[in-house]
Amino acid sequence: MSRVHGLAKAGAWAAVAVLGAGLAGGIAYAGSAGGTSPSAPSPRPHPGRSAAGLRGLAGRTVWGQFVVRRKGGFATVDVQRGKVSATVTTGTESISVTSADGHAATYAVTATTKIREHGKAVPLSSVATGDRVLVFAVEQSNGGFLAMRIVDAGPPTATGSGATGSGATGA
Repeated sequence: MSRVHGLAKAGAWAAVAVLGAGLAGGIAYAGSAGGTSPSAPSPRPHPGRSAAGLRGLAGRTVWGQFVVRRKGGFATVDVQRGKVSATVTTGTESISVTSADGHAATYAVTATTKIREHGKAVPLSSVATGDRVLVFAVEQSNGGFLAMRIVDAGPPTATGSGATGSGATGA
């Protein structure tokens, strides 16, 4: 499996998991709200749409934010696919990412951040400037974002088009 495909696949599955968790939470909430339940299952709201379609959309996602329900409130989740423009591995750790469309963001990294390269846990110090990454982060009370998961697909390949295109620049 190519690194580009692995990054797209990881992003797609993460998006499907988030959407699935939201659907499951909505079903649980609706079930606890009371009322009568239908005797037959309701039809699919969007015939023809499947998890494969959601994975395709997630594979093309460059960056975005969405809100999820959590115990005690809501959380803003930031997702970004791009090239690493900087990492700070001393003191307060962070990673800066620039997407193909020029969107740049910096994410705090802590001991709870899961960093994966080829399915294996790696330290932030193994993530190099120029590597293609997919970052999932949660907004903190100070307005910054804490990276929860970083998937490192390594440097761009010479033969592939790359997950981020050629428009990204360092910050």
